[in-house]
Amino acid sequence: MTIREFDARASSTRRASLRQDRSRRSVIRAAWLLARFIRREPVRYELYAARFGAPEDVFRCEIAVVRAARIYRGTELLGSDTR
Repeated sequence: MTIREFDARASSTRRASLRQDRSRRSVIRAAWLLARFIRREPVRYELYAARFGAPEDVFRCEIAVVRAARIYRGTELLGSDTR
């Protein structure tokens, strides 16, 4: 079946690999944030952007994910004091 027969292009979905790459990148970014929190290193958007090139809203979303996970280091809640 061609475009000429139906006068429209066939719909296409994104390849599964693209969706998986996005979720892998999200996990990597969250792991990076957790590592910085655990080592008590500063967690700032400037550092995040230099490392991953992601926009600020993605950074804020990743911080929210870490906070929602409620991960503790001793008695300290990780992600509670972003600098």
